Amino acid sequence: VKQGPLAVITNALMPAVLVEIGFLSHAEEGPLLGQESFQKDAAGAIAEAVRRFFDRYPPGSGEGA
Repeated sequence: VKQGPLAVITNALMPAVLVEIGFLSHAEEGPLLGQESFQKDAAGAIAEAVRRFFDRYPPGSGEGA
């Protein structure tokens, strides 16, 4: 996890997260990114992380933002 003044996050008008799954130009990651099973696994992991975040910091709780 890294934090930084990235425009796609700091200029957002709502809470935002930037997720990088891999790099197309990387010899091993590039082909993996094209696999449907990898895409589904990555999407599932991101969705689970969002669910866990909201379980821990429910909207309106004043925490986590």
